[in-house]
Amino acid sequence: MVILWVVCILIISMTLCYILSSKYPIITINFNQKRIAIPAYFIKFLVATLIISFTVICYYKLGSYNKLEKYYTLKYYKKEFNNVLKNPNKIIAILEKQVANNPNDGKAMYLLGKVHLKMNNFKAANKILTKANMQKPDQIDIMQALLESTYRIDNKMNDDSSNLINKICSVDPNNAAALSILILDSYINKDYQTALIKAHKLQESLDPNGNDYENIRRMIVKINSKMMKKNNL
Repeated sequence: MVILWVVCILIISMTLCYILSSKYPIITINFNQKRIAIPAYFIKFLVATLIISFTVICYYKLGSYNKLEKYYTLKYYKKEFNNVLKNPNKIIAILEKQVANNPNDGKAMYLLGKVHLKMNNFKAANKILTKANMQKPDQIDIMQALLESTYRIDNKMNDDSSNLINKICSVDPNNAAALSILILDSYINKDYQTALIKAHKLQESLDPNGNDYENIRRMIVKINSKMMKKNNL
């Protein structure tokens, strides 16, 4: 696909150069009250160089056509999801209707649970995500959302949340969602030393340019602040 993309651009470039050179063998430009004649082959070379350079830069930055497509697709859906969340009651109604008509649609249940989580409706999220987890057991994104809803109902660990963390970490030992809940639990219980150790462990596994990394960095600052206040008492 990448080769086809490059070939198409080169064909367009060569066609454009041919049209320019045949129609305008000599191109004149007025500069500082002087007329400057520029041969058409120079324009050919310039246009071809610019287009090829653009192609190489795009490939270097995005890797391939598939990555380019994925980049703009994710950008589009992120924008659409943010627009949906501006009117969450509407999307909740749509998803609830989908689940009612298709009781085995685990994906719709998961999306409905995620919207409830976004609105801090933790009990509603937990109820529907539990059903989604039954429909699609061992699917890590559903387990992560279920873990968050389970913990956030009372903001404390229980057997259900502990079992979910163990299950998630057995698949992904550095799972950000599971470790974040453990950090939050230690922080809420004022075990700042444990929270700090876990936060640093999580930070090491994250992309320094990602949002999760920045969130953990802020959490570490917050934990350190609490530790300093506690030690000064």
